[in-house]
Amino acid sequence: MRAALVSGDGDRIVAAMAGVNLEGWAQQVGSGLIAAIENGSEGVRPIARHCADVLRGRRWDGDEELAEDLESALDPDSNGLRLPALLVDLDEVADLLDSGNGDGGWIDLNTGDTWNRDMLDAFDEFDEHRPDFDDDSGRWLAVPSLGGRAAYRDMQDFISAVTDPTASERLTVAIEGRGAFRRFKDALRSYPDLEDDWYRFSHERRHGRARSWLAHAGYRPRQRAYSAPT
Repeated sequence: MRAALVSGDGDRIVAAMAGVNLEGWAQQVGSGLIAAIENGSEGVRPIARHCADVLRGRRWDGDEELAEDLESALDPDSNGLRLPALLVDLDEVADLLDSGNGDGGWIDLNTGDTWNRDMLDAFDEFDEHRPDFDDDSGRWLAVPSLGGRAAYRDMQDFISAVTDPTASERLTVAIEGRGAFRRFKDALRSYPDLEDDWYRFSHERRHGRARSWLAHAGYRPRQRAYSAPT
């Protein structure tokens, strides 16, 4: 499904989405649906409308922003004002926001590339190619570190929806105290189905937070649409 979404091929997306419950995938598929619509695919339009409805009903961070973007793509003549598009990887933005070192990073508004402070270690202090994040050119968008608070809430919310009482109790104990993230992932390995559910849930929440933060910064993420080789 991810390969189909990245391809921007409407027919592939329709086939891959057959039977998929959008409740668990709406953030991850939204950008691909927008790219397919902008590529001229008519087949994905019903899926995109349904995705927007799911997002508005779910109301997680970033859901409202993506629903508005989908609806604007479906109807370019609507009154909705779309934010400037930024070609950026939502996973990379989420990594900066979730970084636990308190440093965050930057987005290069010219390329969409993301930088964290550790990447500067690859440059000598006097290297002419070393990025100057303090310049006043408007090229760099600073991204704050939100630490692990949001990711910890994700674990709590995920556990609250686990129906197996034994698994729920084990995961609840795992996230108590220091080292919660490592113990949580270790405990999940005993429940492969839950582990898959967790990674899908986590990706949804991370993408939504990144999308919401970008919107507040004045941008909407845009996925590069790839065409199949001819």
